[in-house]
Amino acid sequence: MNKNLVNKIFITIGFLFVYRLLAYVPVPGVDTAVIASFFDSHQSDALGLFNMFSGNAVERLSIISLGIMPYITASIIMELLAATFPTLGQMKKERDGMVKYMQIIRYATIVITIIQAIGVSVGLQSLTGPSGNSAILADHNTFILLSAVSMLAGTMLLMWIGEQITQSGIGNGISLIIFAGIVSAIPSAIGQTITMVNTGAMSFITVIAILALILGTVGVIIYVELGERRVPITYAKKTMMQNQDKRVMNYIPIKVNLAGVIPVIFASAILMFPMTVLSSSTNPTMQAIADFLNPNSYFFNFLTFVFVIFFAFFYAIDYI
Repeated sequence: MNKNLVNKIFITIGFLFVYRLLAYVPVPGVDTAVIASFFDSHQSDALGLFNMFSGNAVERLSIISLGIMPYITASIIMELLAATFPTLGQMKKERDGMVKYMQIIRYATIVITIIQAIGVSVGLQSLTGPSGNSAILADHNTFILLSAVSMLAGTMLLMWIGEQITQSGIGNGISLIIFAGIVSAIPSAIGQTITMVNTGAMSFITVIAILALILGTVGVIIYVELGERRVPITYAKKTMMQNQDKRVMNYIPIKVNLAGVIPVIFASAILMFPMTVLSSSTNPTMQAIADFLNPNSYFFNFLTFVFVIFFAFFYAIDYI
């Protein structure tokens, strides 16, 4: 195997290992048991979905509990602004301008992270456990400062890890971080499945059917990801020795899935932010809207479908 490829694989694994270690570093001044008990009752709503994307870092209130979503949100804003303002769009296409463009995204990530960290800190002030003990063990103002600094450092570190994987490792670093957070729950899911089979809560045939469905889905994804549309081009080639023209056929390969997983990530980021804010509200109207936007609802799936189509179209137009 190529030594350079082996080095890239080890670099990617090493950074992902650091990412998983950071998920177990809590923000100072919190009672993680209270937060874990809170998330036990919110596994099927927006908070549970956000917790899944972070690799269960949210239920531990880790320093990376905000995940990479502030960076993705900043990227969405910049992409939309680049499509709206020609000057910013031209900056993105130039080599030196791209450096400035990415720097603006980093600054926007800092602002978004601070706002979300303060919002989470304020929301935790009213959170109590089953026995009535508070989730915050420090002074409120001190905790807001500690959590804002800790979460900002965690998000910036995640952003740096993602960029290092993209530059020195294999694949897109941001996508791999999200993927690592999701698949981190696979071992516990396998253990729960084995327990259910042993206790008779699930039949072995059902497990086989689920595995077949998973393998079939992965196969379809790989097939679509590798698919390409070959646009034929024809040009004349002069052959001097025979003193005649020959027509040479060639093609331009265009991937069927130009945007990859970016539309799905962007759609999830847009939907999870308002759901998280609404879920922490005590207003009955806001709670009704949060229930309406539950990830298990038909309307949520419809919005996800619409946003995925929109961002896929947006990226295709930008590519062309």
